[in-house]
Amino acid sequence: MDFVNVELMQPRPLDGMHINISDLMGRKMKTISIDNQTIAIDIRNFSQGVYVIQVSDNFGNISSKLFSKVY
Repeated sequence: MDFVNVELMQPRPLDGMHINISDLMGRKMKTISIDNQTIAIDIRNFSQGVYVIQVSDNFGNISSKLFSKVY
C-alpha cells in the first residue's frame, strides 16, 4: 500500500481543514492541508504499523480512522 485515499462525504467549506496522521504513540507523522474533497496521501515512507488519520477543521476533529500498513 503506497497511498491512503480520503474522501470527504459531506460538503463543507475546505478552508482550514487538514489531515493529521499519527502513530499509535501519538507522534505526528504527516500533516496535510485539504484543498479537495478527495485526497491521496503518500505513505511510502511510513514503517509497517498502525496509524490514526484525523480530519480536522478550525473547530476541532471531524473524524478519525485507523489504518495499518503491511508489506
